[in-house]
Amino acid sequence: MIRSIGSPVSPRDASVVGLVLGMKRLPTLPPLCMRISDALRDDSRSMSDIGDLVSQDVGLTAKVLQVVNSALFALPRTVATPGEAAVVLGVDVLHALVLGSELFSSMDSGRGGAGVMNELWSHSLDVACTTRTIAQLLDCPRRTADAAFLAGIVHEIGRVVFLLNGPQKYQTYRREVSTTDRQSPAVEMAIFGATHELVGACLLDSWGLQEEVVTSVAWHRRPSERPDPAIDTLCLLHLADNLVPNTCESGQPGLDAGYLVSVGLADRVPEIVQWIVDRRILGNDRE
Repeated sequence: MIRSIGSPVSPRDASVVGLVLGMKRLPTLPPLCMRISDALRDDSRSMSDIGDLVSQDVGLTAKVLQVVNSALFALPRTVATPGEAAVVLGVDVLHALVLGSELFSSMDSGRGGAGVMNELWSHSLDVACTTRTIAQLLDCPRRTADAAFLAGIVHEIGRVVFLLNGPQKYQTYRREVSTTDRQSPAVEMAIFGATHELVGACLLDSWGLQEEVVTSVAWHRRPSERPDPAIDTLCLLHLADNLVPNTCESGQPGLDAGYLVSVGLADRVPEIVQWIVDRRILGNDRE
């Protein structure tokens, strides 16, 4: 039996793994992402080579460049090719954008599910870009910022799994959180048997994504349950997910006050919020 939301369940818990393995439809890692991952491990491959891989798919290239040149990134100039995007943003961010674009556009969510899928993608992209904005303010290392961006892109993949495997259940879940005062984690446990973050992290772990991304996705709504709190990937994702307007649903737990105290950011939340607002205004002015 799945333990309660307050228990220290991990994405590798047997109950969570069993639940995921028992589902009929699971998103798969797109082949292009696997080829990019292989190229990233090859020291002889250049950023231009990575961009060329993306350029082989004309439709995907258009989607990625549309996002890269949007107000979310607020770049000072227009990026014309995936290779240029790799140079400007880094190959890890380009890889994350390809992963998200492929995943959310390739999923057949059935009747009535397309709108929800688009909402999840828009929210995930917004959160990912906001992790970069916060990382800049907090002077985080590039590696941490890039990992947080990827975590932001995939942090809602558990909801995608729920939607694919039970669209009617998912609609019931959304009605419950929007019409009652019950918080989302409790409703997810009651309807699906696990929370979306644990289901998503379990799937990402099976894909071989880096540990800090899997961990951040698993605990982004309850970061105080993780030991050794720090301003890291998990911290950036927790902040961004709660400070970005979420049109997907209500009933979210909100910022973890105790956790923010433990990482020394409790008094800086207003500053972080203003920083995000200022960056968005700047991005909109450049469009």
